[in-house]
Amino acid sequence: MPPLPKPRIPRKRIPAAKRAAPAAALILAEDAVPVSACMASTGQSGAAPVPAVEISLDDCALYMNRELSLLEFQQRVLEEARDGRNKMLERVKFLSIVNSNLDEFFMVRVAALKQKLSAGSQDLSIDGKTVSQQLIAVRERLDELMEDIYDCFQRQLLPGMARHGIEIVDYVDLDTRERGRYSCAIPPLVLCRASTSRQGRVLP
Repeated sequence: MPPLPKPRIPRKRIPAAKRAAPAAALILAEDAVPVSACMASTGQSGAAPVPAVEISLDDCALYMNRELSLLEFQQRVLEEARDGRNKMLERVKFLSIVNSNLDEFFMVRVAALKQKLSAGSQDLSIDGKTVSQQLIAVRERLDELMEDIYDCFQRQLLPGMARHGIEIVDYVDLDTRERGRYSCAIPPLVLCRASTSRQGRVLP
């Protein structure tokens, strides 16, 4: 059986203007960086490569103190309370969250540091601070944070709530009807009570 003829593939004709690159494209600018310099900067030439910098994971400068990191998180929550794009009562809620978190911070984190200080602990934090240095750093950061909290409450939230008809007043400024509502509704919410197992007695 004779071999089949090879199919002819049509060739696409290229215009003469596109067969060669323009002469201007082959001319380098006078201030162009030589190719050898580019290769040397990337380590592709025969020059010695730049030695890599060794980083030790034990370097304290690579880490942030965990107590200060938690305070920075509280600062971010406070920024939500200061953000005028949020609704007013949402901003009040964010501010209350910050204060509640700071209460827990003192009861847990600061209390633990003070216990270590009383025990004479020589342990260093992950960022290389002693217990005394951590307490000093926490106090300095808390001073800034508390100043921002009071500024937000007094200059932003109180005027904003007043514009919506919500005011914080003293007890002496309440009328008779408002004092009656206060005596019935507020004390049960703010006073700590404990119930005994005997006869269901409730002790204030």
